[in-house]
Parts: sequence; C-alpha cells; structure tokens
Amino acid sequence: MNNKNTKKITRKIYCFLSILAVLTLLFSCMGCSKKTPREALEEAYEKTFTKGTPTETLLGLTELTSRTKGNNSFSSGLSLSLQELSGEAVGEYAGILSGLGVNIDTASDLGNKKSAGTMDITYGGTTYLTLGGQLNDSKLFLTVPQLLAGSLSIDFSTLKEDLASDSMLAQLFSEAGLTLPENFSPDSLTSFITPDFLTNLTKFTAAYEALDQAIIVEKADKKSVALPSDVSAKNVYNVTIPKDAYVELINAAVQSLTDYSASLLEAMGETGTEELDLAEFEASVIKLADSVGDIVFTVAVTKDGYISYAESKITSEANTFTLTGTFSGKKHPLHDTEVVFEADVDDETVSISYENSFDTSSNEITFSTGIELNGMTMFTCSGEGTFTDVEKGKKYTLDFNYLEFEAANVLSVSLAGSYYVDTTKCNIPSPTGTEYHLFRMNQEDFTSLALEVITNLQKDPLLSGLLKNLDLGF
Repeated sequence: MNNKNTKKITRKIYCFLSILAVLTLLFSCMGCSKKTPREALEEAYEKTFTKGTPTETLLGLTELTSRTKGNNSFSSGLSLSLQELSGEAVGEYAGILSGLGVNIDTASDLGNKKSAGTMDITYGGTTYLTLGGQLNDSKLFLTVPQLLAGSLSIDFSTLKEDLASDSMLAQLFSEAGLTLPENFSPDSLTSFITPDFLTNLTKFTAAYEALDQAIIVEKADKKSVALPSDVSAKNVYNVTIPKDAYVELINAAVQSLTDYSASLLEAMGETGTEELDLAEFEASVIKLADSVGDIVFTVAVTKDGYISYAESKITSEANTFTLTGTFSGKKHPLHDTEVVFEADVDDETVSISYENSFDTSSNEITFSTGIELNGMTMFTCSGEGTFTDVEKGKKYTLDFNYLEFEAANVLSVSLAGSYYVDTTKCNIPSPTGTEYHLFRMNQEDFTSLALEVITNLQKDPLLSGLLKNLDLGF
C-alpha cells in the first residue's frame, strides 16, 4: 500500500474516532443532565411556590421570617375597626357596635428575655381602654393606664416564697388548696418548648422525611389525562403517596402531640384526666388507610417550568374527596390562584373554595373564600389590601381596604384595618409608676388599689357606666 494512502486512511480513522469521542461525550453529558421526573417536579415546585413568588419578590418573606426567629428582636401589630354589622344575631345592637375597634401591638426581644403586648379598645377612633402585659426576665407586669397609674406584677423567681407568706392572695390560694409543684421553676411557665417536646418533634420530622422519600413521581401520558380546557401544560406527572408512609406520619404527629401535652402537664405538676388510646387510634387510621389506599395527585407543569394545576380524588367507602388547585397568573402562577376542596359525605356535598389575585403594579392583593353545603352558601370571607411601607426582608404593612365575613345570611361583618411586621425596631419601655406586687399585698394594699381604680373609672364618662353593673362590696 502506498505510504501516502496509508497516512490518509490513518488520518481519517483518527478524525472519525475524534468525532465519535466528542459525540459520545456530548450524549454522555446529556444523559447526566437529564432530570428524573421527581427532580423535574421538585424544581417546578420550588420555582412556583418558593422562589420568585409575588410576595417573596416584593416583601422578601424568607429573610424577614428568619429575622423573627431565635433571639432576634422585632415588633408586629394588628388594627381592626368595625365598619358595618348586620344580621339576626346582633339585632338592635348593630348600630351601637359599629365603630368599635381593637389595636394589638407586640414586641419580642428574647435575647434580652423581654416581650410585651398591648391591646387598645377603641370606639369611633378614640382609645378608651388599654390592656398591657410585659415579661421582663422572670417578672410579669400587667397595666391598664386608664385605671391604674402603675402596674400589677408577679415575680416568678420568688413566687414560692410569696405564696408561703401571709399576703392576701397567698392566704386565698392556701385556703383553696392550690399549691405549686415541687419542681416548679420560672422556666416551666415562661417556656413551652421542653426537651421532651424537641425529642418528639424529631420523631415527627423523621416520619415526614420518610414520607418524602417514599413519594413516587412518574411522568404521565398527557393524552390520557383530562385537564381543564384553560390549563396549559407541557408535562403531566402522577405523584403517589404510599399508604404506609402517610399512616406513619399521622401516627407520629399524634404521638408527638400526646407526649408533648403530657410533658407540659408534668412540668406544671398536673396529670391528664383523659388520655388518648393510641393503639385504638392507630388501628382506626390503618382501617381508614386500607379503604383509601395510596393517594395520587395529578400535577401539570407549563413550558416555563411552573406548576399550573394539581388534582387528587380520594374515595373511602361511600365518601369521596376531591382537591383541585389552579395557578393561572400570566407573569407568575400565583398572581391568580384558585383552590377547591369538595367532599361527598353521607349524601351531602361540602365545598370549600379559595381564590386570590395579586397586582404587582399596585401591590394590591384580593382574596375570597367560601363554604357551601349542597350548593347553599354557608360562610364567605373576602378582603382587599395593599402592601405599604415595604423594606424588603425587614418590614411591611398590609392595609386592609376591607375585610368582610358573612354567615348564612344570619351575620354580616365588615372591617377595615392593617397588619404590620417590623424587624428594624422593638420598643419595650419599662413600666412606670407604683408597682403592686400581687402576691405580696395585704388587704389594706388591695383596698387602696381598688379605690384608685374606682376613682379613675368615675372620671371616664364611658367607663363609669360599667360601675352600674358591678358590685365590688365597698
């Protein structure tokens, strides 16, 4: 063979092998990057409900929520005023009650063992009564500034000694046979998160993780799935939650709650009068699960990688439960949301619906929810609000243009107000004026306290009316 021809053939072989190697590498990379149905659906879930949601984009809820956890300080509050009230349940009092309002403000600074809350009762925009509470380390303060210039206090660090004294309340407690448990400490009253509860929570978390791992995700044949005509879908998935996995989760949840309640009662020196028969409960859950079987969801994902629709139908004996969710916003699915739950139980149909819409140009959100029984509306709730004073990840205020509730044409309530969360400030001023130690006061101290309250009541034209219905024994 000619040497030149040999070299040409050799070069062609090397060229072919090089091309083959490149193509093999490309196909190999494509195979590695191809997502499993579960990975694809998890990515769509994150994109739809976690990352880039309308409220997350505007408010930075993930960062803001982390700022309100642990020992971080923050403040929050809710203000509501009654605009209109009608219905058979209130009758002639409807006109009088309109204008009544409540303002609730809270502050938390757990890093310094401080927390506080106040509730203002208002009428026509004027505050008539303010109830306040503050926990400062081991001391609890109660205030009503309209009635008392100072504060009432309980010191948990000395409560055992105070109850053993000859003070008026200590004697009343003793006569009533009320005593503190031997293992009492301030922490048993100021903390509801006990080590036992954390252990049980770990058990529940393990059951949840086991359920998550047991979920089966399969890509469905889109032609074989009947989707609503207005639902856009590139891919459709069947999500199966195995029976054994959700049974284990339910039992773990009930076990955690039961154990936590028992540990809390034990910390308070009490025992439960009635205990849940866990074996009987677990047997009933298994029986129900046997009739229901695995739970299957049909989930549709758009070409943009968002979840646009989810549906599940559960049948147990003669009962049927159907859940459908449609997420149809143009820029983001959650700009417009509709969720419907229907249950056919004992020849009756119950329907629960929820809808919301979010306008990013005006930061306005509207929502409505309703409950129907056999096609008859039993309860509705609707509202409209606007997000203001927004500092992403730090604070926001939601001003309610209206909140309306209606119950089966018997009661109709219309409210207006606002809600806020602010991680940039936390004001907890120390109580001022005379401090009345409730468990250290004698009868003379209580008489002086009662006289001050009555005097201030008489000075207020609205609150003084309460005296007519009170018999204080003076």
